[in-house]
Amino acid sequence: MTASNGGIVIIVIITIVSTINNLAMATNTEIAVDKTQPERHRVWKFYLTFFGITLLHLSLGAPFIIGNIIPYVVSYMRLVGKDATLTYDDGIWLVSMGTTAFGLSMMFTSYIENVLGFRKTILFGSLIQSASTLVSYYTIQSSYYYFVITEGFLNSAAGSIPYVVTVSCAMKWMPNRKATATGYVLCTHALSATIFTYASSKYINPENYEENEFVNGEAYFSQKDLLARVPKCFLMLGCVFMVSQLISVCLISNPKEETTTVIIENEAVNVDGTVQSGEENNPIQDNDMAIQSENEANDVQTQNIPDENEREVRVKSPARTASERESESEEDYFTPFQMVKTKQFYLLWLLTFILSMQYTTIVGVYKVYGLTFISDDNFLTVLGSACAVGNAVAKMSWGLICDKLLFKDSTILLCLSVALLYLLLNVSSMVGRYFYFFIALLTYVVPGGIYVVMPFIISKSYGIKYYASNCGTVYTSLIISGLLNPFILKGMQHFFGWNWTFFFFEVIGFIGLILTVMFQKPKKLERRGSVLSVTEDQSEP
Repeated sequence: MTASNGGIVIIVIITIVSTINNLAMATNTEIAVDKTQPERHRVWKFYLTFFGITLLHLSLGAPFIIGNIIPYVVSYMRLVGKDATLTYDDGIWLVSMGTTAFGLSMMFTSYIENVLGFRKTILFGSLIQSASTLVSYYTIQSSYYYFVITEGFLNSAAGSIPYVVTVSCAMKWMPNRKATATGYVLCTHALSATIFTYASSKYINPENYEENEFVNGEAYFSQKDLLARVPKCFLMLGCVFMVSQLISVCLISNPKEETTTVIIENEAVNVDGTVQSGEENNPIQDNDMAIQSENEANDVQTQNIPDENEREVRVKSPARTASERESESEEDYFTPFQMVKTKQFYLLWLLTFILSMQYTTIVGVYKVYGLTFISDDNFLTVLGSACAVGNAVAKMSWGLICDKLLFKDSTILLCLSVALLYLLLNVSSMVGRYFYFFIALLTYVVPGGIYVVMPFIISKSYGIKYYASNCGTVYTSLIISGLLNPFILKGMQHFFGWNWTFFFFEVIGFIGLILTVMFQKPKKLERRGSVLSVTEDQSEP
């Protein structure tokens, strides 16, 4: 068991290093350019930034271990006399309050970044997140609901602040591979559970104790040495998180913003990026000194275009990804106030609401449900680690899928897959533990694609300028889903059992599929007085 998990960790590390290198090589001509520095320096900044993002998100992804530690936490709270009425159903509050806090905090991330700045915002959110984990050592010994506040609510609320900022940073470094950049960040976020699910289980239950106390059909741990290690686990995790976050803050940086000057001399810009005139094709020039000399000699007209707010014009090959075909001018942006006036916003809000409920449910109950017919804690811990690896790989894969497919096709694939997996989850207990392992793994992995697909849709539909604020507005649906999910899950499971509970989440998955089919990309806003406008035919989503 130890050797296999050690192998998983080694594979994860190799995968991360290889992926960063492949991203840099594949996007070398598309990395945001700072011409004031040598090319080698720019590439190293790219490497260091993505390594820092990786290190940061390996700690920010800590909420993914909640599903694994719920049996330990509930057993501890019941048997040390703090709350003898607590059941596994109450454990879903940890996941749901985390989802609520995540959506609530995202609403204010853009404001916090404007006040504190890029790097201080990452530091601010990271330190609160690691501190909340340390404080959980005390709250778990006091009250379960205090523990929910620190480990569930505060941990996720703080973690969402650097989460949004670093996703935006990755998009800026890879402006033509936004979905791939988002997928990579979320991949490393999900990989956290690969390491810390196994580490927490080995720390709390190294002997692989089985549940030995049965109450109303539920099995709990009662071994005193196991229960004594539960609070200390949060001290260990908090210290590791804080060290890794402090290192990562020093490595992450945004690409330097600069102004590119484009010469326009009675010429037309072709679709492939070349400049055509009556006499000859002249390249677009970026060097400010050359432009100034040209301007003085020929009295040509120049126009300043900020790299961050306008479309970059490059010579590219005719073959383009769907992401590039859908790529919009940065003039085409919506403010949050303008976004909520479009019907597409409400479709995205409901779609996020449905898929987040499906995702939150499986994250919270995969181990609790597994314990109803599998009496092997190590087996379910391995399932948790496998889910973490699969979750990470899937999020990177969803990023690549979104960059190849139109985002509507990606979302249809996502919704249909989740609905079918919940159908199979219903029969998994009758087939056996290994079938359950496979289906639970996929059910855990696939719904997480919403956190890759949705930022991609938001950036494509409403622009990148107000991405953080727009994303936070759509993610207010997480607040509602996080608050409702415990009541729905607990009520359905209590009155109808697990089969009807999973059937309910299957049905709402098909509702999400219908919403996706109804979605059409919002029309561009008409803007006047633009210095330079670039138009191109858009593919329908």
